[in-house]
Amino acid sequence: MSIGFKINTISRIRSSPLVALLVFSFAIPVSNGAAANQLLRLCHVPWGVFAGKDLPGKGIYPDITSRVLRKAGYQVEVSIIPWTRCIENVRSREYDIVTAAWEGKSFDADFIYLNNTSIDTINFIVLDGSSLNSGRFEDLRGKKIGILRDQGGMEDFYNHADLFKFIHQSSSELALLRMLIHGRVDAVLTNPAHLQSLANSMTDEMTSKIRALLPPAQINYASPIIAKSHPLAQQIKADFDEAFRALVAEGLYDDLERVHGVRLTHRP
Repeated sequence: MSIGFKINTISRIRSSPLVALLVFSFAIPVSNGAAANQLLRLCHVPWGVFAGKDLPGKGIYPDITSRVLRKAGYQVEVSIIPWTRCIENVRSREYDIVTAAWEGKSFDADFIYLNNTSIDTINFIVLDGSSLNSGRFEDLRGKKIGILRDQGGMEDFYNHADLFKFIHQSSSELALLRMLIHGRVDAVLTNPAHLQSLANSMTDEMTSKIRALLPPAQINYASPIIAKSHPLAQQIKADFDEAFRALVAEGLYDDLERVHGVRLTHRP
């Protein structure tokens, strides 16, 4: 079973008191904690509607994390950089926070999760003309799979790694999509919304639509992460949790939908 995946945009602004959330940056911080207008450096990878230099708030993930930290009284600076560099720079504390990473063994040892801000799926993505119709691991036996290097939330996949002919890792999902187009891999394992938005930007190269196989390979919980070695990690986590709860009660996710024009079907 498979589905064609598309991002569901919102055609017009709904009349709602949530417009008042536009002034969130002027709200009184919910916690003075360690914040005191301290600057925190955030990073994320270019990732479709979820993160990008030219997107509102630099994308959904950076926007959520930035709003919450500002609510807590921090100043924030967001950089959109390659994924591996983002992870390593937060680990070494050159940056303070990855705006979202899928919780799991890849990050458990070195990072603290600030709070679950979204629930995402990863699916095997194939070209529309592919003979593959099931996302079950056993139904992809002997296939060539492309994955993003250092991507979290892949535990179920790695537990079945011996089923596949080979696994190609790349630091670029654009490269993985091109490998899929040219038949070098049979499927790419990632979030469908992101890969579809990437495909939408490649109109000259896309000779076929892509589709996501069901069931998902894994359901993941995304959270901003901070290095356990960060001297303010526990205080930032406490401040984030308090501010996040306050913003959710004020309608955070409804306003994110309005600003980014995307239906957020999975909310924490």
